[in-house]
Amino acid sequence: MIGSIYTGLSGLMAYSEGLDVVSNNVSNLNTPGFKGKDLQFQDLFYQYESQENGQNNPDASVGSGVEAKNTTTRFLQGEIRSTGNNLDIAIQGSGMLVLKQDQALYYSRAGELEFDKNGYLVSRGSDARLMFLDAQGSASVAGGTTPGATDGQGQLHDFNISGFRTMAPKATAEVKLVGNISAAVVRKEIDNIEIYDASGNIHKLKVILVKKTADTPQWTIAVMDENGKEIAKDGEIHFNAAGMPEENFNQFSFSYQPEKGAASEIRLNFGDPNSVSGTTSRLIGENADIKLDKQDGYALGSLIDIKYGREGELTLVYSNGEKSKQASLALAWANNLQSFQQVGGNRYQIRDSQDIYYATATQQGMGEIVEKSVELSNVELMQEFTDMIIIQRGYQASSQVITTANEMMQQAIDMVRKR
Repeated sequence: MIGSIYTGLSGLMAYSEGLDVVSNNVSNLNTPGFKGKDLQFQDLFYQYESQENGQNNPDASVGSGVEAKNTTTRFLQGEIRSTGNNLDIAIQGSGMLVLKQDQALYYSRAGELEFDKNGYLVSRGSDARLMFLDAQGSASVAGGTTPGATDGQGQLHDFNISGFRTMAPKATAEVKLVGNISAAVVRKEIDNIEIYDASGNIHKLKVILVKKTADTPQWTIAVMDENGKEIAKDGEIHFNAAGMPEENFNQFSFSYQPEKGAASEIRLNFGDPNSVSGTTSRLIGENADIKLDKQDGYALGSLIDIKYGREGELTLVYSNGEKSKQASLALAWANNLQSFQQVGGNRYQIRDSQDIYYATATQQGMGEIVEKSVELSNVELMQEFTDMIIIQRGYQASSQVITTANEMMQQAIDMVRKR
């Protein structure tokens, strides 16, 4: 009977720990990226009656109770909810964000991010920096404490926005033309071709095509600036029998010197001889519709938006219409998920440093990135309430065992007293 009291006491202690786990799960119901835990119960050692030969009698064993052995984390997908914050991210599928703080690496499913006062992208409310991978997209880091790569494919690094708040202007280097010029056209003027100088100022040029002879699809090229001054001449564009630009006669380069600023080289590109995406010369009426397709210069731009692709690539959007792709987010995963140990602050550390591996989103089994969203806790209240009822009943039953054992001992003592 005394053993029954200790057995019941082990139940009380185990179920108390079980309630601690449930209460922690419930209290983190609204914690972004939180993963619920389950407590594992394990029976204790057994006592056996000894047989005449000194061996234990397997048919006469008495258990010694229960203990709360350890907890396991439920790495199930939590609900993804939109936040509207362009820095927030969620992971749909496997993978954890990689954070670096005080030379140590941490892992998290909570993608609430912000830029700190020094311009680093960090986990909101902390100075833990978000880690990225080079364009190669994978890295092996032994130990999980020193960022670096051992496989030569990529390195973990942080990201600082300070050098990317503006985009320097770029002078136009290439102007691509598209459309058709009929063989019957003798002269064609292409107006309002916008280009940029090295300071980001916009200018408008005019390209004049003049047919060389009536029976050949060949034109000379001259270029006029916005003031009507001829700045280039003696270029030629030739087309073959199929109406495609001939090689060595499909481009014309010239130097442009604005009134203020540095000179730049500009190339007129009429298209690849083997592609129909450029200009052609075919008998389609007398009107020519050759025109500007695109040019590669741009003005000074300021950062107006930050976007994430599904593969985790960080893209900066500027006011001049240009975009700049940076490195991709680093994600971490482990073969044994229980190697991730919760340390608070929505973060984990890794127990087994040999179990961790890194990749970008959608690579090596990693999930994809969902921008302007966060992953909510995966705690299910119905499951927690059910566990709470079971724990309560188990605790109540264990206490009843102790009460019953105490009453039986009291009865035994009373019987002795009555003798």
